[in-house]
Amino acid sequence: MIRNFIVSSAAFCALTLLFAVFALPVTAADLLLFPSITSVHQSKEDAELAAKKFVPAVDIFYATEFSQTRFLTEFLKSSQEAELERFQFGWRILPGKILWVGRFHNALSFWNTQMHHGDFLQSSLSRPTVANFEDEHGPLPAHISGFLLESSRTTGDSEINYMAGLGVGPTFNVTLQPLDLLNPKHPGKIAASFRLGYHPEAGNPDQFGAALGYARIPVNNVLQIDEVRQTVFSTFLNFEQNKFHLIGELFVFDDRVSGANTFRYTTVSAYLQPEYKLGESGRTTVYGRVESTPHAAQDGYLKLLPEFSPHQMVAGLRFDITPSQAIKVEAARTTRQDGLEFNSISAQWSMVLPL
Repeated sequence: MIRNFIVSSAAFCALTLLFAVFALPVTAADLLLFPSITSVHQSKEDAELAAKKFVPAVDIFYATEFSQTRFLTEFLKSSQEAELERFQFGWRILPGKILWVGRFHNALSFWNTQMHHGDFLQSSLSRPTVANFEDEHGPLPAHISGFLLESSRTTGDSEINYMAGLGVGPTFNVTLQPLDLLNPKHPGKIAASFRLGYHPEAGNPDQFGAALGYARIPVNNVLQIDEVRQTVFSTFLNFEQNKFHLIGELFVFDDRVSGANTFRYTTVSAYLQPEYKLGESGRTTVYGRVESTPHAAQDGYLKLLPEFSPHQMVAGLRFDITPSQAIKVEAARTTRQDGLEFNSISAQWSMVLPL
């Protein structure tokens, strides 16, 4: 009943605001294209890896606002997929507070809400495995369809912000499957998240905080498993000082896997990525990343994701050809949940193109 209420309410609000946004003149609008071309070579391959050797992609981002209303959408098209990633309508209900309705990024992952889908936005070529999107065998519901409240408040020189989301999460069939707004045949069950962040200096990118998320995930086509009830606690840190940048997150999974019997698993996952800009121009960035999920093999939910990587080490270099265009080269050592271990080297061209 709660799921049906959220879906119907969100759909009604979205359709109502759709006319309002496009029927009225806008005061500000952004249309951005994030094209990229990625080439990957692995020392060991399977069919899935071989299919991703050469991947052209373009991410289309559009945002506009009028008076107290906002609209935001993001569409990703690549040789692997075509998906409406975000589709949000928002109201500025109070100063510093926006209520969104639609499909949005789960506040549980700091990386996802900062980098989104545009490859150019992140220094590294790849994402941390725990922050992968659903179709990349990520373990977290990266997208929720429903309601999102964003708020920020300045106190002296500092700023406190929070995000609270409630809606419909994914189902599981080989990978997590979020609600597809273009083909909403199999909606999932309730998903919710809350994140609190603190900026010691307002307007400065330095930030740290914590988040809590919950999702009921129906499981299809897996013997003896009907549902996973996932509770996740996370902490994050984003620190920038001159040419040095450090970003990291720690996740604690509490996975209750239900079927003929119910089993509970507690698993910790973390990554840390330091970055440093070389030279006076700062156009070249070197970075590394260490990721670890020590007991992933014992987690009954993570076992459902054979291509999830419990251990990975990454080193790379990014060179900004222009302020809006970059090339990246990255080497990695990866151990997957299914036991496959391999080295890889990847190259990517990416850019942002304002229209």
